[in-house]
Amino acid sequence: MPSPLQSLIAMNPPPPLYFGNRNSLLDCYAVWRHIPYESCCCPESSEGMIDGALTHFVQLPRLFLAMLQKVKSVISGSVAMTFFEGWSGWEPWDMDVYVPSFSRDRMLWCFKNSEGYDVVQEEAKNKEDYVANIDIEDVISLARGGMKIDLVVSSTFVNLLPVFCFHSTAVINFISGDGFFSAYPVLTEERRSLINANHYTLFQYTTLHSTSVQGYLKYIERGYNVQMNPRA
Repeated sequence: MPSPLQSLIAMNPPPPLYFGNRNSLLDCYAVWRHIPYESCCCPESSEGMIDGALTHFVQLPRLFLAMLQKVKSVISGSVAMTFFEGWSGWEPWDMDVYVPSFSRDRMLWCFKNSEGYDVVQEEAKNKEDYVANIDIEDVISLARGGMKIDLVVSSTFVNLLPVFCFHSTAVINFISGDGFFSAYPVLTEERRSLINANHYTLFQYTTLHSTSVQGYLKYIERGYNVQMNPRA
C-alpha cells in the first residue's frame, strides 16, 4: 500500500513554480505538487490516513476537511508529517492550522464551540517561536485535554507563505481540504532533509536560530538525515 509520498512520486508532477505576486499563491498552488485525494494510487487508503491523523483533534475529520476548504486554510507541521509518513508509530499531540486573516474568527469559533477547545494563549505568543514568521499576524494557542492546536493567522489573505519558509525541506508540506502537498517528496520519502539557508542568523552564517535547532533535533530523533549542504 503506497504512502502519500509514494503516490506523489509515482505521479511525477512538475516541479514547484514560483509566482511573483504572493497574493496569487493560494489560487495557484494547485499546479504545484498538490494532489487530490481521489487521484492517489489508493484514494481510500489516503482518506483513511487523513482520518487517522485528525481523529485525535476533531470529532468529524471529513467535516473538518470541508471546513478547511471553505475557509482557505491548511494543516502543516507534525500532523501533516504523520500523514505523509503513513503512520510510522509516532503520534503527534499538537496541530498547526494556517489560516488567512479573513478566516481567523470563523476557525476560532469552530475550535471553541464545535470541538471544545479553550484558548490558552491569544495574540501573546511570541511569533519568534515560528522562525518563518513572514506575514504572521498572531498565533492563537488552544488546548483540550492533552491535545494542542496552534492557529497561525496570516496578516494577509494568503496563508501559505510561512509554510515555504520552514526550517528544512522535510516540513515544507501541508494538508488541505481536498488534497495534499509536498515540495520535496523524494527527499522526504528517503528521510533526508536540507536546512533552509534563511534560518541562519543574519551575518553569522554558521549560527542557527535556537528554535530552528529544536526543529532539526526533533526530526533527527525521528530518523531524518538533516544536512546543510545538498551535495553532501
